[in-house]
Amino acid sequence: MNKICLFGGSFNPVTIAHEEIIKYLSINYDKVIILPNGNDYNFHDKSLISIKNRIDMLKIVCKNYNNVKISYYSIFHKFKGVYKVLNYYNHPTYVIGDDCIDTLTEWMNYKDLLKNNNFLVFDRGNNNDVYNKIINNPSLSLYVNHFNIVKNINIPNVSASMFREKFDKSVVSAEVFNYIESNNLYIKSVKSK
Repeated sequence: MNKICLFGGSFNPVTIAHEEIIKYLSINYDKVIILPNGNDYNFHDKSLISIKNRIDMLKIVCKNYNNVKISYYSIFHKFKGVYKVLNYYNHPTYVIGDDCIDTLTEWMNYKDLLKNNNFLVFDRGNNNDVYNKIINNPSLSLYVNHFNIVKNINIPNVSASMFREKFDKSVVSAEVFNYIESNNLYIKSVKSK
């Protein structure tokens, strides 16, 4: 049986942390589906650059992995929740960062999402006890066996918002930064601050 996972996110931009996660997934799964959020995605007031630019950056990162595919699902489907996406792909393991544990019960159809799916949670090493967060949450604890926590891998403690706020090129690879510069991305948001 093939091990398939789906790694969704804004990838706004694709960071070196995303790259390390993709590398880990490519080694540990037969098929990795990368799903950038569509332009209509709006959760916690995230403003996104064009999905075309985010897909182009993902292509830069994923070009060396035969088992990693970028999904265009969000271009053709209005966002109706992660549950709908996972159902469409026949419920692959869904990859999340430990920061998502705090908001999972705010996601659309979260009860069905938790009941019918498995999650691979990357512990970012922020001194968060991810397992205790899960078992101490009444909704999540019912499905504690649906969570597999990945610890002790070297994922840089950076985020896309760190890049957007400071235009800090250490947050992204040189190739991704060159793409960002050559396409004049994110510069307005930095200049307006």
